[in-house]
Amino acid sequence: MFSFPSHGKEITYKNFSFSIDHPSDWKEVKDFFGVPVTILGPYQKNETRPLVQIIPIGKKGLGLTGPEVKKWNQNHQKNSRAWLEKHGGELQSIWDGKVETKKDGSKQIVAGLTYQLKAKAYYEKIYYVSCPNGFYNLKVLVNQGSKEFVKPAEKIAESFSCGK
Repeated sequence: MFSFPSHGKEITYKNFSFSIDHPSDWKEVKDFFGVPVTILGPYQKNETRPLVQIIPIGKKGLGLTGPEVKKWNQNHQKNSRAWLEKHGGELQSIWDGKVETKKDGSKQIVAGLTYQLKAKAYYEKIYYVSCPNGFYNLKVLVNQGSKEFVKPAEKIAESFSCGK
């Protein structure tokens, strides 16, 4: 479908730096609707775009111990349901976060959900990455009518590497 650059692109946002790979037809935008860094995919015939959001959290990384992950999962469930209720959405499925170790040695929690909002269905995958220079929240959001972009968007998010 497309090819990735051979090395991640270094991105700096305020005091945070990281690298991430994305195809040339995906566009990097800073401060898009209040989100620090967004990688926008191409427009689809259903007038949506797949996207990957990167939000530096600005605090030291979460310890990712069993109790911390359990509390994170409780908050993920509660906050997702509250947001959908507030916006008139309907939860289709939700999965708890699991701790993973990335290739660069950093730890992350990966979770997600699917939901219906304003006659459109969405797939959302969430990554909370603990880096030496801070904590990052990444989100993949794809309209379920463009399922062919789920794997490419996940590949972009999974290429995220902590900065120096």
